[in-house]
Amino acid sequence: MKRSNLAIANARLRAEIAERKRAEALRDEFLSVAAHELKTPLTSLRGFAQLLLRQLDRDVAPDPVRMRQALSAIDQQSAKLARLVGQLLDVSRIDAGQLVLERKVADVVGLVEDVVTDARVNTFRHDFMVRAPSAALALVDPLRLEQVLRNLVDNAIKYSPDGGPIELEVSKDPGSGVRVVVTDRGLGVPRKARPHIFERFHQAHAEHRLGGMGLGLYISRQIAELHAGTLVAEFPRAGGTRMVLTVPVGAPARPGRA
Repeated sequence: MKRSNLAIANARLRAEIAERKRAEALRDEFLSVAAHELKTPLTSLRGFAQLLLRQLDRDVAPDPVRMRQALSAIDQQSAKLARLVGQLLDVSRIDAGQLVLERKVADVVGLVEDVVTDARVNTFRHDFMVRAPSAALALVDPLRLEQVLRNLVDNAIKYSPDGGPIELEVSKDPGSGVRVVVTDRGLGVPRKARPHIFERFHQAHAEHRLGGMGLGLYISRQIAELHAGTLVAEFPRAGGTRMVLTVPVGAPARPGRA
């Protein structure tokens, strides 16, 4: 009996040590990726701020064109930095079980249209096509659901570097709730990477240096599941990626999370 108890204790100890090492490895990876991705916009911000200072320190009048370009770049890099910090905070909240939904009845079609309107301003190489009913009401956290939709559309743009169509379809199903499908004709996802695209820090196209920490899809799926919904990826034979988001019309969120 003593030997049996000792074996059980040793097994538990080994499991605890393995779990501690895994947690430390995840932490180190988290810090490494975060430091690398945050450094890029910070370097750009400093560079363009120095450019503005040199313009203002000159004896001649500053060049308004160069100042506008610098300010525009600062604005873009600040927005990128804010998104990265927001993702890091979301991951921390998810890990701590503190990502709380503020649910209310909202029109999912309206959220999709708002996201597409903003996307059209930021890209001229992509054609957006929206198919949707006049409205699709669901009990959701509008800000969090919009965050998911923006990430899906941003990914469709990012991974379609040559431009092309991006299709969004909203449909209502009494059985499954409200369904949003985002389809692009871009790079697609390599077969070996497909099982991992919803894992944190995973970048299916790291070799293309398209940026990001590999957290967007991870966070998006967590938000979908907090709504008692789903987020899955499909890969059409013709190429590209199809992301399918479903949220129940009025199902309760995951117990203890909202």
